[in-house]
Amino acid sequence: QRDVDALLVHTPENILYLSGYQTPGYYAYQCLLITHLHDPVLLIRDTEKGNAFAYSWLDDYMFYYDTESPAEATSKALAECSISNTTVGLEMGSWFLTARVYKDLQKQNSNIRWVDASEAVEKCRARKSPQEIEYIQCAVTAAEAGMKAAIEVAREGKTDNDVAAALNFAMIEAGGEYPALGPFVAVGK
Repeated sequence: QRDVDALLVHTPENILYLSGYQTPGYYAYQCLLITHLHDPVLLIRDTEKGNAFAYSWLDDYMFYYDTESPAEATSKALAECSISNTTVGLEMGSWFLTARVYKDLQKQNSNIRWVDASEAVEKCRARKSPQEIEYIQCAVTAAEAGMKAAIEVAREGKTDNDVAAALNFAMIEAGGEYPALGPFVAVGK
């Protein structure tokens, strides 16, 4: 629908959705290269190999060192996947595709036509499969358990740490996992 030959995905939620890969190190450059001709390739920091092998269903990875330019590593991935003289979509709205990387990609790949493919993956993510709905129901069960525990503990003489501890313990005990952005528990103004 976007008339692209390849897509570079930079948004962590979209990379997770498409590959299963997740990391608390999303502050470092990462991208997923998707083409019609090749299996998806995940490009991440060399130090993230363990997370890639543990969480992703992919078979193809490329790694770069912190001393390397992310744009150069991406250009190398494009070349290895025979992406040239073609149209490549980018998530221009992604907070994780910096202006510098974008400009460097353009400079290093002048034979590629870059187009905005923002929200292409989000539109797919909006439609939930029965399995996704089941996962959401499990997450709701864990969240409800956490809120119930927090309400039970929240009373005079207890600290916000007491409430947060009860909340997190109950969520994890109910089948949840450590959340990427934990629930905010605060007292006073």
